Amino acid sequence: MSFSLSSGVVIQSDTDANLTGLGAISGVFTTTIQGVTFYELPSSLRLVVNGTLTHADFTQVLIVDFDPVNGSSYDQGANNAAIEVNGTFNLGLESTVNGVIYRPTGLLLRLSGTGDLGHAYAGGLRVNPGGVLNWYSGTIESTKSIGTQEAGGIINISGPECVFLDNVPTPGTGSDGRPRAIRFPHPSSNIYGLTLDGTSSGRASALFTYIGLNTLEGVIIRAGEWQPRSVGSSGGVGLAVLRGFDFRQNRNVVDIAISGAASRWAQTEFRIQPLQIINNPKGSLTVHEKSNSDNTRCGVSFCFQEVSFTVRDATVNPRSPIAFCKIRIPTTDNGDRRSVVGSGNSQNYNNWDFTSADYDRVDAMTDLNGQSVIMQVPVYAAIADTFDTSSLTPNFILYSESGTPGNDDFTAYFCSYLHELSRHSLILKSATVITQDVDLIVDLSITETNLSAVGAYSVIDNARQFYDVAKLWLYLNFSTESSTLVQRQGTDIDAAAYDIVIDAAAAQAFDFDGSIITLKTDAYVGLITTTGSITLLNGATYNLSPVTLAGTDLTGAEIRIYDLDNTPLGSLGTELAGVESSPNATFSFSSTAGNTVWIQIFKTGFVEFGQRYTIPTSPSTFAVILSTDKNL
Repeated sequence: MSFSLSSGVVIQSDTDANLTGLGAISGVFTTTIQGVTFYELPSSLRLVVNGTLTHADFTQVLIVDFDPVNGSSYDQGANNAAIEVNGTFNLGLESTVNGVIYRPTGLLLRLSGTGDLGHAYAGGLRVNPGGVLNWYSGTIESTKSIGTQEAGGIINISGPECVFLDNVPTPGTGSDGRPRAIRFPHPSSNIYGLTLDGTSSGRASALFTYIGLNTLEGVIIRAGEWQPRSVGSSGGVGLAVLRGFDFRQNRNVVDIAISGAASRWAQTEFRIQPLQIINNPKGSLTVHEKSNSDNTRCGVSFCFQEVSFTVRDATVNPRSPIAFCKIRIPTTDNGDRRSVVGSGNSQNYNNWDFTSADYDRVDAMTDLNGQSVIMQVPVYAAIADTFDTSSLTPNFILYSESGTPGNDDFTAYFCSYLHELSRHSLILKSATVITQDVDLIVDLSITETNLSAVGAYSVIDNARQFYDVAKLWLYLNFSTESSTLVQRQGTDIDAAAYDIVIDAAAAQAFDFDGSIITLKTDAYVGLITTTGSITLLNGATYNLSPVTLAGTDLTGAEIRIYDLDNTPLGSLGTELAGVESSPNATFSFSSTAGNTVWIQIFKTGFVEFGQRYTIPTSPSTFAVILSTDKNL
């Protein structure tokens, strides 16, 4: 036990694993109720932690009634605090069992008293330079602010199981009429989660943060507000970032976070404090206009939502990861983007340019495990950019497709060379990173699976090479396409409306300028269908004739066209075209005029069909008559 008493100060030194030693200190009241022991320091005593004090036993509660008077500085100076930490104060418990983090809850500390104390002074619990408060779990119930000194002191808060409960019975009794608070003027502190709550239906506790805080995330506000600000002045303040704040449970009816929205006070300090809000379940409804008395609210809030994807191949079991899949989430220009220059103070917004191309899209690529990096997508910006009362309503910049506040609708586009293109609709609002699994289907039109081999093509002689190189071009230049440049069926290419140039002397095997596809070859073998033009240059030839199989309805039939080149030996040769199950009553293919092919057809209920056919020089129709299988 290492507690001692000196001139109204209970001093803790060395190491204490619980509060038991306080029971031996004169003036400390000890009461046990239903198995819980309360150690109460009356208004004449305060506590100073110089060693290491751990208070993680939820059958013990520390009560400190000391009332510091309102001071003139943020550090409270000689007015002291109910608890001062010069050493290490470990509050609550955090343990990991089978990979699950466990943090018990319940009351651990009560800072009471009725002294006149405003929000700005850490008169409840103050961490001095060299001191550390590690708050792992449990509730601090307080009528006073807690925090660090500007000159130093560290507070680490572990999660939402850490609850700051404002129990001021009549809010606004301090010298400036504002709520009690948690103050972080020193940059070395970390908030990994925190819950602000209160017993009043009016004003409640405030979380004050200052630029440079190491970590600020996972805050749940049930009754309270968040105020980013400078320290004691309106001087230059950089960007303040809050991550994973949840305002949806808020009961506060005054000031910030009304109806689950975040806003700011009208104080001078906040005019120059731009905010970056990352991951919020209210999305573009996060920022809310706050009424104020001096009509001088200024500032910018820029909201982002983080999302990541795991992309897998749906055609195999178990599904295998797809590496090097490109992902793009575009944003929409709804006509409201602009460059913002702060008014009244040149440092208001750091001249934020919302027209920057950096906000047009977010790109990523999957790794060998099929996982993307976390993509940070801009959702909205809210701007209150003048001192004029007529401009207090925030001006919104929305990046969603609908451009409607609260919709937050986006689309993610996926491109893998070996797979069909895909797109997925997203609603981007969550207190955490949104994670999604995406399945892609193999692109059966691909022939050469090696991208390097396709990139090394020196000529494009046929439909297989044409499709492969066109798909590679799309992959390398992927934007938000939902269909490939061309479609392939056997030896046929559907080039939509693109103009085709077949040039024997082209500079490269494949080129595309947005409307014209240029192929390098002496002789292209295959049918190209386009509503555009086909041009032959420098002696190139394009010598295929289309053939249509018609007659007996071929729907559902398996159809194979072979070139009878006896490769491999004893076979019907190379398959030129075919389909596993014809979707149509007829089937079309193309081959070189004068070439003899073998037409083979299988259809349930009919005898296998096979016949030679010599390709004419002009488009032709071959009559197929299937014989009924009488053995069935």
